[in-house]
Amino acid sequence: MHSFTRRGFALAGITVLAVFLSGCGDNEPEQRKAFIAFLQTRIVDKAGVHVPQLTDDEKNSFGPYVDHFAVITAFTDNPEMMATGAKMQTITQRVSLNSIQDLVDHRADLKSVSDDLAKVQETMNRELAKSTAARTALKQPDDLKAVFDKAFEKDVAAPVRAFNETFPIVADIAAAGIKLGDYVDSHRSKVTMSGRSVGGEDPQTAKELDILVKNLAAQAPRFQEAQRHLRSILQGS
Repeated sequence: MHSFTRRGFALAGITVLAVFLSGCGDNEPEQRKAFIAFLQTRIVDKAGVHVPQLTDDEKNSFGPYVDHFAVITAFTDNPEMMATGAKMQTITQRVSLNSIQDLVDHRADLKSVSDDLAKVQETMNRELAKSTAARTALKQPDDLKAVFDKAFEKDVAAPVRAFNETFPIVADIAAAGIKLGDYVDSHRSKVTMSGRSVGGEDPQTAKELDILVKNLAAQAPRFQEAQRHLRSILQGS
């Protein structure tokens, strides 16, 4: 056999071996398929926010895409975000008063609502920006990107957006409550209170109270709608 031919066969053998070895252990298509199915069935198709904990088998089947899922869990499992949820609940409770007297007595709490909300919102949006940057940096095939974007939207972006829509409404309730509480406190001799009802003992006081009460009451439907929307995002109901 000609030396050139022998070298040709040798080179062909090396090429075949290289192709064979490159295929061995390259499970990316299967890993991607498994990860896409996981995102679709365990997050996208579920009602509300769902962030499953990966089993060892799932970690093995997803291969390097485990790191992609970590972009979502780095946000949802972030201690700052968990603390933010608790703070938001506490702040909301401050504007849920049971009587006009409660409103008067807890004006100091209401006055801190806007500042506390601003801090919560700042934290939430800062962490969202970090997660969005990490998500943008991921290199994903188009089929995976389409499903991953939906999962990221559902578990990360949509909840933050819903909270951001709720914050100003809570702040408006607090502001309206403060105005009413301040007025009642400064006109005690002209005001009658019974539970959630308040009235003025003269026409002018009654008129001014009516405006303040209606302003506060007008916030209720907005808040209830925001709560329904937030609940549908978080819980799917």
